[in-house]
Amino acid sequence: MTGEVSLPLALAEGAVWAAAVVAASWFFHRLFAHRRSPGEAEGAAHRPTGASEVRVPRHLALVTVVVDSYDPAIDFYVRRLGFDLREDTPLGDGKRWVVVAPPGAATGLLLAAAADSRQRERVGDQTGGRVALFLHTDDFARDHARLLAAGVTFEEEPRPEPYGTVAVFRDLYGNRWDLLEPAPRR
Repeated sequence: MTGEVSLPLALAEGAVWAAAVVAASWFFHRLFAHRRSPGEAEGAAHRPTGASEVRVPRHLALVTVVVDSYDPAIDFYVRRLGFDLREDTPLGDGKRWVVVAPPGAATGLLLAAAADSRQRERVGDQTGGRVALFLHTDDFARDHARLLAAGVTFEEEPRPEPYGTVAVFRDLYGNRWDLLEPAPRR
């Protein structure tokens, strides 16, 4: 009976395997539980994927903007746009983990210094000339005037659109942004 396994032994091995899967699942659940947002533990958004479901994150945490160097980028985003410097941690070899964000925003920008010629070519044109980022405001006139006074360059005059009041500006590298006051929801 070479190569054959008795049914009780196969069931026992299957039970050990199932127990290992359950234990690993519990371990990873506990390991990453601290990364959930407060409302995510209960009532989190779900996306059906066949017989199982996957938790969908509630927000983007960071968006990378490739820059040519850290300090001028920090100066622009903090001093001109009024963002908060959330983190500036040295990583070694001249690299830093730099995060800026509008005050109170859930999503931040990870300012990443270009590491090679290919990345340096994309600085200022990460989206092929399209608007890359959308800065929402609750008072367009106030923030437009403040950004102009801070030396931010707008490509156009403010204009009304069905989705709100908008004007395109460029960051210090040339990435295009919308300053946008969304239209009231109907």
